[in-house]
Amino acid sequence: MVKQGSYEGAVSVVRRMVVVMSSEERLKELERCFVAALAFSREHKQVQNCLMISGLKQIEVSSMGANMVLLKVVEPQLVEEAIKRTYPWWRGMFSSVKRWSPKSVLKQRKVWLRVLGLPLHVWEEKCFKQLGDLFVDFVDFDEETISLSRLDVARICVNT
Repeated sequence: MVKQGSYEGAVSVVRRMVVVMSSEERLKELERCFVAALAFSREHKQVQNCLMISGLKQIEVSSMGANMVLLKVVEPQLVEEAIKRTYPWWRGMFSSVKRWSPKSVLKQRKVWLRVLGLPLHVWEEKCFKQLGDLFVDFVDFDEETISLSRLDVARICVNT
């Protein structure tokens, strides 16, 4: 929300907390998963391809953001065996692999925010950066936002 007038310090924040309970089905599914930190930044599809080439096509890879992936398997022993064998390619791909737990929460991730109702007179990079910095760290804005080709909504990317 942006107040009218000058825009130095004219941004207010409303904070809300939402408590959500997990289903038993979701928890059972996640208990067979592993959270892995990538040693180098790469797309999760590249990781999936490398696992397939190495004969581990039963492992499904999903991006979690912030250089983290979720390894989903029907049989967790498959991942545990790969960890024990310490394959050189495995160590080169993952800096750590741990069983998922409810405490497996990313400390940071990139999120795209939609900003509605922003007055045109503050529609500029400085304002977007101030808004983004409210969420920890401004990263970027989309092309339509900066080119002024769409003025009903601004999209900014932030690290949370």
